[in-house]
Amino acid sequence: MKSISEAIATLQASPVREMYDLASKAENLLDFTLGEPDFATPERIKEAAKKALDADCTHYTHNAGMLELREAISCYAKKNCRIASNPETEVFVGAGATEVLSLVIKTLVSQGEEVIVQTPMWPTLVGQIHICGGRAVPVEVREENGFVLKAEDIEKKISSKTKLIIVNTPHNPTGAVIPREEQLKIAELAENYDLYVIADEVYHRFVYDGIEHFSLASQEKYKKRVITIGSFSKTYAMTGWRLGWGIAEAGLVERITKLHEFYSSCTNTFAQYGAIEALRGDQGVVEWMKDEYDKRRRLVTEAIYSMKNLSCPQPAGAFYAFINIKEIDRDSMAFCKRLLKRTGVALAPGVGFGKEGDGYVRLCYANSVEKLKDGLERLSVFCQYQ
Repeated sequence: MKSISEAIATLQASPVREMYDLASKAENLLDFTLGEPDFATPERIKEAAKKALDADCTHYTHNAGMLELREAISCYAKKNCRIASNPETEVFVGAGATEVLSLVIKTLVSQGEEVIVQTPMWPTLVGQIHICGGRAVPVEVREENGFVLKAEDIEKKISSKTKLIIVNTPHNPTGAVIPREEQLKIAELAENYDLYVIADEVYHRFVYDGIEHFSLASQEKYKKRVITIGSFSKTYAMTGWRLGWGIAEAGLVERITKLHEFYSSCTNTFAQYGAIEALRGDQGVVEWMKDEYDKRRRLVTEAIYSMKNLSCPQPAGAFYAFINIKEIDRDSMAFCKRLLKRTGVALAPGVGFGKEGDGYVRLCYANSVEKLKDGLERLSVFCQYQ
């Protein structure tokens, strides 16, 4: 029997998923591992999809997504991110931001080329780069800098093989937001070294303390080399709908669209009608969710600072607390396993976001206040005896 692809054979499951699987078997469980809103998809969005389904909107669409949806994305990105785009040629839709990101990486990265990523990082990135035959080159973001990615650190890692820089802001897992000035420095690096930049902005609606989200593609000078990625999952509590979007220059979108034909052809048709309603309908629910997350953010960070041997920088965006556990245990997986066994509280080990994340754990606070208070109380008692 011939062996399977080497790239696939060497893929490893994320420790975050391992913890999630362990948690599913635990008693008295309080699970904070996965980055998923605890809110249901708004009714108006579900009704739009139901109506489309009843109208037999169940056939294939354009590989890039329905034009009506791309038009809605283009309008949304202009209003919320100040990105100007032609919906016919510069916007495409995929099965979640995960597939969108995969399509972009697969289109850009060839065997042996390097991709610069900030670490700790969303673990799927490394696998996607590896499958293409590329190599992920990590640039560590450090707590003393508020976990903000720095252009000067990126430049030290650029080589003749570098093809792409991936920037995630607001950042998973730390909640850091890269300031406008630093993003512009990163864009200048891309200009000077002729690199592409993927701007992963799936949490762009969830920034706090008066911070304004900045999209690099809003700057005409850099637009040709920036691919912006967004998602419906977090913004509209639509994780299971699997819908994401990308905006890039027309020539690149044309190639991405061709590639999409060989993957899933197109995304779920009646779900796309729900996505149109999500973008065009009342946005009050998004602001309400943001306010709720802000309350939970403050609750979590204040509680963590009162605990023995724990600390946590105040996250500026997204809905994660990246908790420093180094005074208790630098092995984040061991810490999470003990915590789960003794208390039923499940957190994501920092090592699941790269080795630079060891010594930290991630708590997703997109959960009810009641659940968070219970989990934080259990965590506090656990830490007293460490």
